[in-house]
Amino acid sequence: MSYNEQMLVARILFNPAILAETTVTPEHYYNSLYKRMHQAIERAVADGVEPDIMLVRQYDKHLPPEELAKISEHAFTDTNWQYYEREIVNDWRKRKLNELGGWIRENSGTPAEATDYIQSELSRILATSKGDVIHYRPDLLRAAVDEMEERYKSAGEIPGISTGYPILDKYLHGYKPRLLYYIGGRPSTGKSAILLNLADNASLRAHKAVGFVSIESSKEELMRRTFSAEANIPSSKIDLGALRSDDFRTLTDTAAQLHSANLYIYDSPNQSISRIASVVRQMVRHKGCEVVFVDYLQLIKANGESKREQVAEASNTLKQLARELDIPIVCAAQLVRDADNSRPNIGSFQHASQIEQDADVAMLLHPDRESESEHHVNVELIIAKCRDGKTGVVPLQFRKDVVRFNEIANE
Repeated sequence: MSYNEQMLVARILFNPAILAETTVTPEHYYNSLYKRMHQAIERAVADGVEPDIMLVRQYDKHLPPEELAKISEHAFTDTNWQYYEREIVNDWRKRKLNELGGWIRENSGTPAEATDYIQSELSRILATSKGDVIHYRPDLLRAAVDEMEERYKSAGEIPGISTGYPILDKYLHGYKPRLLYYIGGRPSTGKSAILLNLADNASLRAHKAVGFVSIESSKEELMRRTFSAEANIPSSKIDLGALRSDDFRTLTDTAAQLHSANLYIYDSPNQSISRIASVVRQMVRHKGCEVVFVDYLQLIKANGESKREQVAEASNTLKQLARELDIPIVCAAQLVRDADNSRPNIGSFQHASQIEQDADVAMLLHPDRESESEHHVNVELIIAKCRDGKTGVVPLQFRKDVVRFNEIANE
């Protein structure tokens, strides 16, 4: 263990540029002596000076001269530093997993509280720190060219996961990994309905493994809505059991289709953002989910004295989760009420400032109340922000009786 740490410090001393590439930080060292040497070299480099043995001791006067002499004997090459880096990180992980095991044994009586901490610690321990590495652009060219070649070969296909709505796909180019998507709606405008429609589209039509985190609706309610939307049978008929024989056959066929689709539901009210983050990680790492939908932001509990602070923490956590897990996350959010039914904009989200900042894509539902009838209403889906696509408006019709949004053709 100490040998690997000694060898890495010697190679960093020989070639301080390794500091910009290595994933090892002072936290990873077991031997406090080599940890202090690493820190002293870091301080010297931060000050813009080329470190040597004498200079390192100036940055930490308590470093033993005999130990520095041992390091200098090995500081003649930078070869194989990645091997020592890997061994140090693996040893650190083993220590941390042992510590976590001890914590679990001591706290086994509080499983509900322990779960979030365990998931968070496992994620931290097992994650690599490559995101902190400074990348040299020529090293990235091969991957970039390969990606462009794949897009050339699949010309005409959207690069991301299809939303199931062709006009919307032209704007967004599908859902893309690492991006956070918001769908906003005022109360009773269908934001939960369109989120479920999008999740069903991703699982049934794009054939992706999908996660759905519902804080507002139960799994039973979600299932009834899906049956109504996919079978095109009014939800009221399903609720009352007022079905004809052909309706029941349609529902049976729909059940067979749903059985072949990979959609995982977590429904629990009053959940904290840490618990939701834990669930999303499980969905991705253990169930293979490629996109996750969350309903909805303002119901998530988080730290902070004000609701604005809580929403900000929840939104920022979702943003980091999308990047960490390399998936798109699509989240419904509440818009402020508006007595005049004015057209919403990106500032219309409740507690909007953090949402505006975190959103890679922000979409807003705006019903045309003049078009409303008993069973349907025309709705504009306003794409107010789109980092990798374009903004615009997608015309939809919301079928209230079957709880489904459909694109309006020939617009």
